[in-house]
Amino acid sequence: MDSNRPSKRACAGLTSPSLSPSSFSPPPLLLPLANPVELIPAAKIGDEATVASCLRHPHLADPNIADVDGVTALIHASHLGHDSVMEVLLADERVDPNIITSAGNTALIFAADQPHLSAVKLLLADRRVDPNMANMEAGTALIVAADQGHDEVVTALLDHRRVDPNLTDQEGATALIAAAFHGHASVVKLLLADARLKPDIVDKDGNTALIYASLKGHASAVTLLLADKRVDPNMTVQHGATPLMFAALNGNVAAVTALLADKRTDPNMTGENGTTALLVAAYQGKTAVLELLLGDPRTVRTRPSDKKPEAQAAWDAALRIVKRRRNARFRGLTRLMVVLHRMRLRAAHTVYAPGGAGFAAAAASFNAAALHAAQLGYGVSTWAA
Repeated sequence: MDSNRPSKRACAGLTSPSLSPSSFSPPPLLLPLANPVELIPAAKIGDEATVASCLRHPHLADPNIADVDGVTALIHASHLGHDSVMEVLLADERVDPNIITSAGNTALIFAADQPHLSAVKLLLADRRVDPNMANMEAGTALIVAADQGHDEVVTALLDHRRVDPNLTDQEGATALIAAAFHGHASVVKLLLADARLKPDIVDKDGNTALIYASLKGHASAVTLLLADKRVDPNMTVQHGATPLMFAALNGNVAAVTALLADKRTDPNMTGENGTTALLVAAYQGKTAVLELLLGDPRTVRTRPSDKKPEAQAAWDAALRIVKRRRNARFRGLTRLMVVLHRMRLRAAHTVYAPGGAGFAAAAASFNAAALHAAQLGYGVSTWAA
C-alpha cells in the first residue's frame, strides 16, 4: 500500500477532482511563513503574496521597518506603483501610512510625484493618511503634483476635502504658484476652479502666481489667471512692480498681449523711481513690447530721459512703427471708403438712368403721388417715363 496516498475513509464523500492524489496540497495557512526580512524586497518587486506572508509572521515586530534610506515597504510600493501590495499593507492596522523618509517624504508624496494616480487614490481612501503632510522643503503632495504638472493627481487631491490648496512650501510658494511658474496651464485651471483657493497669495519674494506666469511668458496661464476675478492684474509686489512690468522686462510679447487685453490692467502704474512698463521695455530694448504698449490707447507715451539715449532710440523706433501702421490703416480705410462711394454712384447711375428699372419705379411712384394730389384738388402734373 502506498503510504503517501490518502485512505479511502479520508476521501469518503469527496468527489472534487481537485482533491485527487496527484493534485492534493496542504491548505495555504499551513505553508511556511516568509521571513520578515523579505518584507521590503517583496514590496519593491510587487510580490503581494510574500508581503502578506511576512505580515502574518509572529516574529515581525513592526511592519514599518525601513531600509538604510528610511524607506518602508509601503513607501516603496507607493513609489513604484504596486497597488496590490499597497492594499495588503494598508489593510494592516499596524502599518503607519504617514511615516516619512529621511528627506521627509511620505508615501502619498512619492505617489503624487511619479505620478501613480491609483496609488494616490488608495492612500486618500485611508482615513489615517494626512494629505497635507510636507517634506523637508515643505512641499505637500498637492504642491509636488502641481509643480510637475500632474493634472490627474491634482484633480484627485482637490476632490479630497481635507487637502488644503493654500499651503505653502519653504519659499512661500503655493500649488498655484508652482504651476504658474512652470506654465502648467491645465493645473492652473484646475486649481482656480476650487473655491477654497486664494490666488493672490505671495511667496517670500513677494511674488504672486500671475507675476511668475508673466515673468516666464506663460501666456495661457496668464489668460487663465486674468479670467478669475479674484486675481488683481495691478497687484504690486517688490519695488512696486506689476505683472505687466515683469512681462515687459523679459520681452514676453504673448504675456503682455494677454495683460493688455484685460480692461482692468493699468499700463501707466508706476513702480520704484516712477518706472512704468513702457519705460522698462525701453530700458531693456524690447521693441516688440514697446510697440504693443505705445499702440495701446490707454498708455501715456512718456519718453525716456536724455540720460538713456539707447532707451530713447528704442522708444522712437517703436513709435515710428506704431505710427506707420496706424497711417497705413487709415490710408487703407480711406481707399476703401472711396471705392465704396464710387460703387454706389455707379449703381445709382445704372438703376436710375432713363429706361432702367429704377427710373420706371421712380416714375410710377411719382405719378401715383401726383394722381393722389390731383384727387385732393392740387394741380400736379404727372411724370411721363
